[in-house]
Amino acid sequence: MANCPLCHDLVEKRVLARVGIVPDATSDLVQCPRCDVICFDPLPTVDQLSRFYARVKFGLRPRASVAGGEWFGRRLNRIAAKGRLLDVGCGTGYFLAGIRQSTDWEVAGVEFSREAAAYARDTLDLPVRRGDLQAAAYPDAHFDVIHLNNVLEHVTDPVGLLAECRRVLKPEGSFHLGVPNGLNDVRNLIDFHRLEGRPGRSPSGHVFFFPGRTLETLFDRLGLTVVSRRTASLKPGLR
Repeated sequence: MANCPLCHDLVEKRVLARVGIVPDATSDLVQCPRCDVICFDPLPTVDQLSRFYARVKFGLRPRASVAGGEWFGRRLNRIAAKGRLLDVGCGTGYFLAGIRQSTDWEVAGVEFSREAAAYARDTLDLPVRRGDLQAAAYPDAHFDVIHLNNVLEHVTDPVGLLAECRRVLKPEGSFHLGVPNGLNDVRNLIDFHRLEGRPGRSPSGHVFFFPGRTLETLFDRLGLTVVSRRTASLKPGLR
C-alpha cells in the first residue's frame, strides 16, 4: 500500500495495466478506490520526462491558436474591460497573442519547454517565464484569470500546481481548466496491454487521468468553487 498522490489516503490501489512513456521504464497504471484518480505508479522521473519531451515537436498552428485566443478574449471582455491573465503551459504563445490583440488585458505566460518559451518571448514579444509555475514566483493574488488547458494531466504534482494557481489567483478571480476525459483518455492504454500483453506507451505523455468527480473533490479541498462545466471536442472524445 502507498499514499495516493492526490487524496493522500493510504490505500490498496487497483492495478489496471502496465504502461510507460519511454521504452526502458514501465509503471503500473493504478486507480485509487477513494478519489478515483488514475495515474502511473511510480510516476516518471525528471530524466524520463525530459527524454520524452525532447522528442516532442511543438506545432505552431498560429491561425488556430490566435483564433482561440480571440475567442477567449471575447469571454474576458464580458468579465471586465481590463485585468491580468496568466496562461500556464502557454506553449509558443499564439493563444496569448490572440488575447493581447483582441483585448486590453495584461497577459503573461509560463512554459516548461525552453524552446517554446524562447519562441513566445523572442518572436511574439510576450512576457513568458520558463519553468514551472512555482519557479515563476508571482505575488499572491496577482491574477484575475488563470487559464490551464491540457497541462494538468502531464505534471507529476497536480495538487501542487493547482494549489499554486489558487495562491496567485485573486479571491474573486476566475480559473479556467481544460483536461481530457480521464476515463476515455486512458482506455487505449488499458486495451493495448490486455490485447498485446506488453506495456502501453502513452503517446501524449499523460501520466494522470481525471474523472470529473475526482476534480470536483480536489477543487473543494483547495477552495475552488465549480461555477460551470462543459464538454468540448466531442468527436475526438467519442473516438
